[in-house]
Amino acid sequence: MEHREDQEVKEMFLTTLSETQCQKIHEAALSILERTGVLFQCEEALQILKKGGAKVDGEKVLIPAGMVERALSTVPHQFTLYDQEGKPQSSVGGRNCLFGTGSDCLNILDHRTGEHRDPLIKDLIELTTLCDFLPHIDFHMSMVIPADFPRSMAE
Repeated sequence: MEHREDQEVKEMFLTTLSETQCQKIHEAALSILERTGVLFQCEEALQILKKGGAKVDGEKVLIPAGMVERALSTVPHQFTLYDQEGKPQSSVGGRNCLFGTGSDCLNILDHRTGEHRDPLIKDLIELTTLCDFLPHIDFHMSMVIPADFPRSMAE
């Protein structure tokens, strides 16, 4: 299709929720953080949240809506992911859509044997290698938690 200067180019986006629905979800999340709270098991995080205005009771933290809104106002709306060589890889934010893997699966379906089992370090290596070669995978996370990796090294 040839582009002419006088043609209006319209961007099309898939939207599944209206602005009002998104706002309702945001308000519900703020309410949950403020009234129900979140459990944190990291003493440093508890101290930071307390200093920032959250109510800390043991490991339970109630985060006021205003604190969340202030925090959200400080983050960039867009940032760039870089590859291992420092080259820009993907732009995150706006209307960009990135595709990647999930994380921290505790079980794996062995593609060779059909067996459900605990993942191993060799599985993580194979999955990482595969993802590196897939052109439409923009990022990959830990994917699995290898059962043969010492937990003390992961903490």
